[in-house]
Amino acid sequence: MKAYAPLTREFSAIEKLQLPYHLTYALAPAGTSGPCRLTLSRTGAAACCDSLVLDAPPQSCYPVLRYLYENAVQPEIWRDVIADFYPIIQQLDGKDGVCSE
Repeated sequence: MKAYAPLTREFSAIEKLQLPYHLTYALAPAGTSGPCRLTLSRTGAAACCDSLVLDAPPQSCYPVLRYLYENAVQPEIWRDVIADFYPIIQQLDGKDGVCSE
């Protein structure tokens, strides 16, 4: 099974605007055909961690993980972004499952 390295973005301190923090996006496949656990964690003053399971193979979940990373999607809206992508993933894989936690 292929290992997927977590993707981490570093945000620096900006005086009076932002404290430093990191966003880490991780993918943990359960096998070669799915499901996959996506996890988003943030360090710093507003630290949090959230994850969900998608009933899709890793090759379908990894592009979503890259999108989250490349667009620095924050924890407050990442589930909405996943919900938007999920029907597309389902069409590509020919599945009709749902997002679950």
